[in-house]
Amino acid sequence: MKRQTPVAEAMKQLDSLVDEVGKTYLSVILEKDGTPAAVLVSLEDYRTITSLRERLADQIEHVSTYAATQSSQDEIQAEIEAAVAAVEDEARLRLTRNQ
Repeated sequence: MKRQTPVAEAMKQLDSLVDEVGKTYLSVILEKDGTPAAVLVSLEDYRTITSLRERLADQIEHVSTYAATQSSQDEIQAEIEAAVAAVEDEARLRLTRNQ
């Protein structure tokens, strides 16, 4: 679940927004001059995002190393697809746990 609000409005109700985000996994997109500028998320969601980002970076490094040692384009593509699927599966699992 997500909501958009101007930064000035969010500042007025920051305490209640932080409570709501922490309890309900609500994401609040903060707008500055009408343009999305930042997102307020729960600590657990932040940790999940950070973990998935690190996992994806590891998978990219693994695929790059693998690609440097392989000559078959099909093998490289299969390895990329497996890495992306692994990260997507982990993301789905974590999101399911949070709902």
